[in-house]
Amino acid sequence: LGFVATWMLDVLGLRWGIIIGAWVQAAGAGITAVSTLHNIPASYRFPLVVAGQVVAASSQPLLRQSPAMVAATWFADDQRATANMIISMGSPIGSILSNLLGPQIAKSGNSHSLQLLVSLYTIIPCLAVLMATFGICRGSPPTPPSISAAKGTQPFLQGIKMLYRDVQYWILMVSFGAGMGTFQTFVGIIEQVFCPRGYSDTFAGICAALMVLLGMIGAATAGVFLDRTKRFEEIMKFPAAVGTLALIVFAVLSGYPGQEVPLAISASVFGVAAFAMYPTALELSVEITYPVSAATSSGLLIVCGNLQSIILTFLAKYAPPPLSPAEVAHARCGKVVPRDFKVTMLVFAGWMTLAAIILLLAFKPVYKRLRVERMQAKSSDSEQSTRET
Repeated sequence: LGFVATWMLDVLGLRWGIIIGAWVQAAGAGITAVSTLHNIPASYRFPLVVAGQVVAASSQPLLRQSPAMVAATWFADDQRATANMIISMGSPIGSILSNLLGPQIAKSGNSHSLQLLVSLYTIIPCLAVLMATFGICRGSPPTPPSISAAKGTQPFLQGIKMLYRDVQYWILMVSFGAGMGTFQTFVGIIEQVFCPRGYSDTFAGICAALMVLLGMIGAATAGVFLDRTKRFEEIMKFPAAVGTLALIVFAVLSGYPGQEVPLAISASVFGVAAFAMYPTALELSVEITYPVSAATSSGLLIVCGNLQSIILTFLAKYAPPPLSPAEVAHARCGKVVPRDFKVTMLVFAGWMTLAAIILLLAFKPVYKRLRVERMQAKSSDSEQSTRET
């Protein structure tokens, strides 16, 4: 679906891509809400929930791949990175609010509280539908905010061909995908990594929250700094190096009990680095591939990250062996079978290390969009000076 979403945003345009994504997401939420009605047979409820989640999830590529295109189309060159960062952070902020409010509203054994929560999760996408349908009146502003926005981009298939031949883009895509895939997998399995060594689910939740909350600060800092300095390469490589070192520390220490403080610190540093890389990589992909559409260049980065996340999640589910009987006595995994993630975490850290080394040594970007804008600006200034003389 990521490839389809890239095509839709590029061919149908930003406005229709967001509207379709909003409607599909609301449809998925509505199907899930139907499953909580009392007159629905019990045998139909779980299939309805699954169907609703699948439909809602199918909207995510359209919505998650739009920030770079919004920034390129609607914002000036000194605002694009910040705009990209703010829009991109909407998804993790929504996840945090959902995780915080959900347990407070839905109580175990209380069907009415569950209906209230599902209704709330349905109302919000419906409001998004209204805002997208009636609030987004056009896909681009009447006056282009930048020179590159005024010049336009290549057609979808031509853009794909240009990306296929761009070695620097491939390096960025694989490296970014490694970071994104590792982070998504990391957050999803952190409780399973911790519980075999005696760490509580509460501590795992604290680490995950620190990664996201501090990560948003890292993303905000990177976005503002990018707009002011345009030092895309440095702001991409520095978090990649620091985040990799933090992941190595975490991978080693997570195999031992009683390491709460260094584990929390290393997880937080990894979160800050990962979030800083996210908007930076999306903007950088547009810079080095111009005049390829922002939806295509940034969208395929996210597709690569999701593909690597699927592979790493599969490894995390089936690769770790069960704990030895002597170690099981110290585990705090409840009904979950405790597994030994030592080797698996080291594999994750090794893959991230390889990707970071390739990025640091082989990635030599040329800022094509900035170059075009600056050349055009100089040409315009020269013409203006000629007229005045």
